[in-house]
Amino acid sequence: MNVKIDGEIYEVVIEKKNNKNTYLRVKKDLKIYITTNYFVSNKYINDLIKNNYLSIIKMINKIKKHQSIRDEIYY
Repeated sequence: MNVKIDGEIYEVVIEKKNNKNTYLRVKKDLKIYITTNYFVSNKYINDLIKNNYLSIIKMINKIKKHQSIRDEIYY
């Protein structure tokens, strides 16, 4: 599954486990990871992404900023 955010396409990785809650994360590879229960529908996952659009943008920007700082050399 892919999502277009701010003109860029990000991959969504859905992990269905025996979890009680649903978790949404953006990791260093700039993929959106959703960990949820087996019985959660795809419609719920799509709504979750739409409702947390601003939070996802914030997480992506934070990771991009952190990666740009790592690439710089400080004396």
